[in-house]
Amino acid sequence: MNLQTGFIVNYTSPAIGFCLITGLLLFQIFKKRSPSLKTLGNLIKIFIGFLISFAVLLSILNYFTWKNDPVSQRLLPPYTSFTYVLHYSWQHYLFEPVVTILFALIIFKTITLLNKKFNNTFFYDE
Repeated sequence: MNLQTGFIVNYTSPAIGFCLITGLLLFQIFKKRSPSLKTLGNLIKIFIGFLISFAVLLSILNYFTWKNDPVSQRLLPPYTSFTYVLHYSWQHYLFEPVVTILFALIIFKTITLLNKKFNNTFFYDE
């Protein structure tokens, strides 16, 4: 992976997340209220979609780079199956966003269940 691609991979998702959080904070400061739950849910779905689609895009670009590069054609044997590319893509591009999203959902559901168990002691609707 060249330097530009490494920069894009390592800094795009955190930068988009930072911009999203900063935008929500500025909205709350200037409007003097929090965004609606529907808006927040839509923003979370868009961000999750971005993370997954970005990882899939990088996987596709990686495959075409390997397919068209004469050096990689000589390094990978001709009998290498497509599952090798899928395994590589899972390991390098898809694993991190999928595990991050699943862990966030598990933590959110755990917090919700604990809040219900203790009669909305920790968090309440404003």
